[in-house]
Amino acid sequence: MPNIVLENITDFYKKVAKIQNLLEDLNHFWAKEICNQIFKEIETKIDPISERLNMYNILINIWESHIRILVTDLYNNWPLIYDAYNFIFEILSFLNDSNRISEIGIRLVKIFYKIKFTENTNNAKILESLALLIYNSENFQKSLELFFLAFILNDEFLQTPSGDECLKNFNALLLKLSAEHRDILLNAFLLEIYDNFFDDNSLKFQEFAESLFRISFQNFEFILHKSLQNISQQPINFQDNMGLLEETIYSLQMIKEEKWAFSIVKIYCNLLKKLNKNQKLEKFLYYFIEKSCKHGEYQTALKAYSYLDEITETNNSEFQLRNIKIWAEAAKNFRKLSDKSYFVAAIKKFRELLKLPDDPRLFQDFTYAFNEYYRLIRGRMNIDQEEFWWIAFHRSIFEEGFKDIAELSAKHLNVAQSPLFESLINREIHKTIETKSRLTKSNDTIDIGGMVPSKIIIKLRIPANKNIKMYYELFYTSGFSKPELVKIDEIWKEPQLIRLYLQLPFNDPRIKTPVQSQISQVQFGKLAYLFLPQELRTFFSQLIIGKDHVPEIFIIMDEPGYPFEMLHDEKSSLGTKFAFGYRFDEPKLSPEKIMIQDQPEDIVNLKYMFLAIGDLNKEFPKIWDEIEKKYNPLFPFPESSKQLDFLESKINNLQPLVEKSTFLNSQSGTFQNIEKEITSGLYNIIYITSNLFYIEENPLQSYFITPDDHIINLQDILEMLSFAQKHNEIQGIPFFKPLLIFDAQIIDKSGKIISRSFNQLSKISKLIGSKNLIGILARISIEFDEILKLFLSEFINRLFLRESIGSALLKAHKQLYKIVKSLEKLDDDNYSLSQTLLETHYVFYGNLFNFLE
Repeated sequence: MPNIVLENITDFYKKVAKIQNLLEDLNHFWAKEICNQIFKEIETKIDPISERLNMYNILINIWESHIRILVTDLYNNWPLIYDAYNFIFEILSFLNDSNRISEIGIRLVKIFYKIKFTENTNNAKILESLALLIYNSENFQKSLELFFLAFILNDEFLQTPSGDECLKNFNALLLKLSAEHRDILLNAFLLEIYDNFFDDNSLKFQEFAESLFRISFQNFEFILHKSLQNISQQPINFQDNMGLLEETIYSLQMIKEEKWAFSIVKIYCNLLKKLNKNQKLEKFLYYFIEKSCKHGEYQTALKAYSYLDEITETNNSEFQLRNIKIWAEAAKNFRKLSDKSYFVAAIKKFRELLKLPDDPRLFQDFTYAFNEYYRLIRGRMNIDQEEFWWIAFHRSIFEEGFKDIAELSAKHLNVAQSPLFESLINREIHKTIETKSRLTKSNDTIDIGGMVPSKIIIKLRIPANKNIKMYYELFYTSGFSKPELVKIDEIWKEPQLIRLYLQLPFNDPRIKTPVQSQISQVQFGKLAYLFLPQELRTFFSQLIIGKDHVPEIFIIMDEPGYPFEMLHDEKSSLGTKFAFGYRFDEPKLSPEKIMIQDQPEDIVNLKYMFLAIGDLNKEFPKIWDEIEKKYNPLFPFPESSKQLDFLESKINNLQPLVEKSTFLNSQSGTFQNIEKEITSGLYNIIYITSNLFYIEENPLQSYFITPDDHIINLQDILEMLSFAQKHNEIQGIPFFKPLLIFDAQIIDKSGKIISRSFNQLSKISKLIGSKNLIGILARISIEFDEILKLFLSEFINRLFLRESIGSALLKAHKQLYKIVKSLEKLDDDNYSLSQTLLETHYVFYGNLFNFLE
């Protein structure tokens, strides 16, 4: 971490201390002034985003702690309480955190309501103002919760455009469900509001529902009013309707309404817990979380993880391993999202559970959990000195067997004098050394057929905030070479190591002798080696190094750190084994050599394999049609079916050039069938035309829904192709890198169809890359008309006649240009050149000079 960032963080904590002192003196004005100054500095000087979010949360927690002290004398401190809450809402509004605004606001009004601090009409006004504040965040569920409470406290309807819009949206949601599912959802939602606010039973639920029903006359939409009437007359007995609960959750998931489903999920899980069906409960919740993540509903997934953590029974005196596993799973799910708040929330919960257990039998679980915590946060958040030494302690004992570093770590952790740790170090290090020795004998070394490489070149790419990549190539005297690219799921960034490096004698002029240093050069080298990702340590230990050759390592880093040649693997420093070279900057962009394939020589016998997948979610997801009294598809896409029919007809007419063609439609396009065909690795073209549900935070998780109601995302397709390549190589079966063609209707998280989805397709295509593909061709699907058929027909003809992808696209457009120009001369209003070129516009990623394999 650059020194300037360290200084900024240090300065932040100094200012936090000042804010706390000012609040103790009830000096809100200057406390807020310093907070506002910090906000500007956080946005301009602090990186990464996770560190910023952590700082904002610290400030919110300080003000909330201050309020908890003030409310002990509510009547005298009311102006200060109001001021403090107002400032917290300003911060949360800036962060667009509507859930916490609602949660904190309800907590405030609840206090007022219980002690009758003010009239209920005034409480209603507070709730109404908060509902209006968060309405613009598009979280109309939370807005509606606040409006419903405001109606109850005001004892009449509060007419506002935002409130009317919330009720209208809720009514529209209920219309997507059948009548019995509507009542389940509304009853569960009202019960959640009631339990959060009236936990003292000052108002019975039946009275709560009846009041809302009375207020709903001439104010609520008919469907909502009707459901309220049913519930006010007879609230649902959920235990007798568990099957219906599950059906309603499933129906809401189908239409991507996990936020609303979660109210029912909690009731359903509580019932399972009462029935002692804990295994089914956990399985159900994890399935719900998985579906929520696939639909991009990460906020709901985070709530579900919190709920699972809450109901997981543990003995408070023991190390809570089950709960740790929950938050480790959550952090893994959230860490690649662009919105870092979910990851920060999960990893914070993870860290809170990492407490040294009293039972020595749980100690190894504790250090393993700490190591997993570190792998998750590395490069995303910083660790403190205590955390640093726990990681060193774990890796020195359980991974490498470095006794001196284990003892040094124990000393820094103040556990060195414990007999438990002394015996543990000796016992476990002995086991680790034995295990490593056994694995070294059984594992394959980095060579081929026992031959020692004559030359080894290793390139390590270590970006500032991205995962490490290692490219290496082994050269043999026979002329054979073996190149490999290794992606490591870890970021190289450790400020604590930099701090120790700067304390070494040759860096710190104040240290005259090694005795004065806290750490020796060899100890530093071992510590630094331990903090290498395990994949790199394993790789270095497996290398067979010839006597006459020194492997060359070229390290490209964005920021200078400490020299890698100092790293010590217990036997010697890496500087005595490898030749090191460095480059401390981002690699400059330079024109790459264009690899132009020669046209295939055998143009007579070449035949191609074609896979088309379309019209997948013809039946799913569904919504209830109140007029027809049946479920209908929520996102009909007839153009997909038209394309599939056209492609089948077209390929049938090209049979002399086609070895095999497969068409998977709304009946045959099950997850299993798609997986079977893609993992065969035999297709030259994979054409997919269907609804694509886009996940902004993680485009590779964008997904299709299969006819058997399974989700297949883009990452799944890439993994299927990767499997096919490895499998076919082992079996000696040809693997063809396919041209992947998307002609999709893009639908965002809210269910809105994106008519011009160039940006979304660009993001997807760039992320997919071309490791197992010769290219990606993507089109924004509009109407599939005769002109588009002409274009697609010409494009496929050119590809099958052995032209490159770029040539085929170019000539298909030229052919179309001639046709449309001739139609324009005939004054045919149906065809304009500009519209036609727009509708046939494909975005290509890959090498345009490639031919179909």
